[in-house]
Amino acid sequence: ARAGAGWSTLLLLIGNGGAMAVLSVASLAVIDVLPFYFDYRGVWDSLVGYEGSYDTPVGLTAGILGVVVLLVALAGGRAQGYALRPCSLLLRPDLFVHSANIMLLAGVIPWWACQSHADATDLVDGWGYISGKACKWMMGMCLLPIARQSLWLNAAAAGFPEGVAFHRVTGWWCVAQVVIHSLCYTVTPALDAASDYEDWKHHLAHGNHTRGPECPGEFDGTQLHAVLAALRVYFWPWATRLSVETGEPEPNTLGVFILVGLIGTLAAISLSAFSLPRLRRARYDLFYVVHVPAAAFFIVLGAVHEFQMMVFVVPGVFAYFLDRTDFLNRTATSRFHHVTARVRLMTADWVRVDVAGPSLRSEAAYGTQFLYLRVPALGGESHAFSLAARCPSIVIKANGDWTRRLHELAQKQAAAALGIEHGAVPMSRLSSVATDLACEIDGVYGNASPPWRSYSHVLFVAGGVGVAPWLPAIEEWQEMCRLHGATAQTMRLVWCGRTHAELDAMGPYLPESGTTVFLTRASAREDGIDAAPEPVSTIEAPAQRAVGRGGTRPWLFAFVGVVSLCLTQMSYFYFKGASSLYVDYEKGCGDGCFEGEPTEAQYLLARALPVACAFVSIAAATAFARWASSHVIASMKCACLASSEGESAGTGAAGAGAQSTTLQARQRSVLLGRPDMAELIDKAVAEVEAVATPEAASPIMTGLCVCVCGPDAM
Repeated sequence: ARAGAGWSTLLLLIGNGGAMAVLSVASLAVIDVLPFYFDYRGVWDSLVGYEGSYDTPVGLTAGILGVVVLLVALAGGRAQGYALRPCSLLLRPDLFVHSANIMLLAGVIPWWACQSHADATDLVDGWGYISGKACKWMMGMCLLPIARQSLWLNAAAAGFPEGVAFHRVTGWWCVAQVVIHSLCYTVTPALDAASDYEDWKHHLAHGNHTRGPECPGEFDGTQLHAVLAALRVYFWPWATRLSVETGEPEPNTLGVFILVGLIGTLAAISLSAFSLPRLRRARYDLFYVVHVPAAAFFIVLGAVHEFQMMVFVVPGVFAYFLDRTDFLNRTATSRFHHVTARVRLMTADWVRVDVAGPSLRSEAAYGTQFLYLRVPALGGESHAFSLAARCPSIVIKANGDWTRRLHELAQKQAAAALGIEHGAVPMSRLSSVATDLACEIDGVYGNASPPWRSYSHVLFVAGGVGVAPWLPAIEEWQEMCRLHGATAQTMRLVWCGRTHAELDAMGPYLPESGTTVFLTRASAREDGIDAAPEPVSTIEAPAQRAVGRGGTRPWLFAFVGVVSLCLTQMSYFYFKGASSLYVDYEKGCGDGCFEGEPTEAQYLLARALPVACAFVSIAAATAFARWASSHVIASMKCACLASSEGESAGTGAAGAGAQSTTLQARQRSVLLGRPDMAELIDKAVAEVEAVATPEAASPIMTGLCVCVCGPDAM
C-alpha cells in the first residue's frame, strides 16, 4: 500500500508539472555549468555547434526556460485544488544556496590542478568565469519570487513572505559573485600585463618580438607602469588600444564591454549597502527608493554585458510585470485602492483597521492573506499586514516609527470624536469609538495552497497581534464544520497575551472553542480569574465583504512567459546577425549589422538594442495578454480560460454587507504564565495518534502541522 501510494504521489507530481520543472532546471544547470569542469564539448560541437565556447547557446537556454514556464503554469494553476506541501527550498533556502555557490567556486581548484602548464592567472581566470556563471543563475533565481502573487510561488506552495527569504539569500550571493567576478577580471589582465612585460623585455634582449603593446607606451617604463597602462585601456573605452599584431590603433570595444560590467558591479554594491538589515529597518523608505532603481540598473547593465543574463531574468521579470499590471484587482495606472476604513484603538499599542469599499478578490487561501496599507496622512510609505478576518480587517501593533504614528493618529481622532481636546483620556473611553480614516490598499496576496492543508491536525500558536493571520483560517474551518458536520481536519489555537487588557481587546475575536489562552505578565483578577471582562461597546462596523477567491489564470502566465522568451531570443539573433550564434566580443554585432570593425558607439548600440527590445517585448506581451483577457477571453464561456470574475466571494458570506456588530468578550478560563510548548505539542500528537489513518487516496495525511506567528523566542 505504501509503495502504491508513493508511485501515486510521484505520478501526481509529474502530472502537476512541478517535478518536471525542477528536472528541466537541473538539466539546464548541467548543460550550462558542467562543460567548464568536464570537457565534453566535443559532444556539443556535433549537436549544436558549440565552437569551443563554454557559453550555452541562447536559443537552447530560452527553449528550456520556456518548457519550465509551461510546467510551472500547469503546477501553479492547479495549486488551489491540491493539498501541496511547501517547497523546503523556499522555507529554508540558506543551506542549499550557500552550498551550491561554495561548491561552484571550490570546484575551480581541482579543475585548475588538472590543467597542463597552468599558472596563477588561469586559477584567477577560472574563478572569474565561474563566478559570472553563478551570478547569472543567482540573479535569475533572485527575481522569481519578487512578484507578490505569481504562479512561481503557487507551484512551490509558498507565499510572498517565504519568497522574500529566498530572494534575500540569492540576492546577497548574486552581489558576492559579481564582486568576485569583477575582482578576478581585474587581477587577470594585471597578471597578463606583468607577464607580457617580462616577455617583451626578454625578447627585446634577444632581438625578436612575439607581440606588441596593447596601448602606447605600455612597455616603456617599469612593470608597474605596464600593469597600470593595461588596466587603463582595459577599463576605459576612450583610451587608445593598439593591435598587438600590427601596432595600429583599433576600436576599444573590449573597454566598452568591461566598463558596462564595472558600472553594473558598482550598482550592485550600492544596492547591497542599502539592503543591510540595520539600515533597511531604520530607513525603509530610503531602502525602497534605492533598491528598485539600483536593481533595475544592475539587471540592464548585466544583460548588456552578457546577454545570457537577460534570458535568465525574463522568467522573474515577466511575472513581476503581470503582478504589477492588475493580475487580480489592480489597474495598470494605480495599484492601490482608495478606501475609507474604520479605525479603533484596542490597547495602548494596538489598533484595528476595518476596511470598507471595493469587493476584493484573491487567489490566496484564508489564513495566508495579507495586504499593503498606505495612509496618505502619514506619507507615501506602504506596509504589509495580515488579514485578521475573512473580510479586509487588520490589527496593527505600534512597533516602529510608521505604526507609532498611525496609533497616535487614531488616538487623536478618537479624542476628537469624544470632544476631548486636552488632558489624558482613559484607554477604555478611546477604545469605545471608531473613526474614519482615508487609506489606500494593495492586495490581497497570499498562498494559493496553505501549508497546513494536507495535514489532519493543525495547531496554531500566536503571540499578541500575531494571532491575526490564523483567525480567518479557523473561521473558515468552523463554518465548514457548521455546514458539513465533521471535517477531515482539526484545528486548535494557542494564544499568548501579556495582560488582561490585551485579552479584553482580542478576546471578542478569538474562536469560542478549541482555544487556549495564556497571559504571561498578569495576575489573577481581584474578582476571580475566570470572571468575564468588561464588554466592549457596540460599534458600527463598516460595510465589508469577504475577500473573494479568484482564479490563477495559468494561461495568462504561460502565454506571456513563452512569448517573452521567444521574442527575447529573436531580438538577440536579429541584432547579432543570423550567422552569429554567440556573442563575439571583438566584432560586436557580427557581420549582419555593421561592415568592418564597429566603433565603440556601434558596439555599445549592438549590445544594448537586444536588451531594450527584450524588455519592450515583455511589456508588449503583457499588454496584449491583458487586453485579450479583458476584451476577448472574458466574453468566452470556457471555464478553463475565463478570468474567474464570477467566482465565489469566498467560503460563505462572512462579513458581507453592512452590519452592526456588538463585540462582547466571552467568558473563558485563562491560564497565567508562559505556555509549556512541549506539553501542548505532546497533547496534540496524542490526539493525532488516536485518530484512524485516512485512506491512501485521501489528500489529507495523518499528521500535525504547527504554525507559529509571534516573537522570535516563541
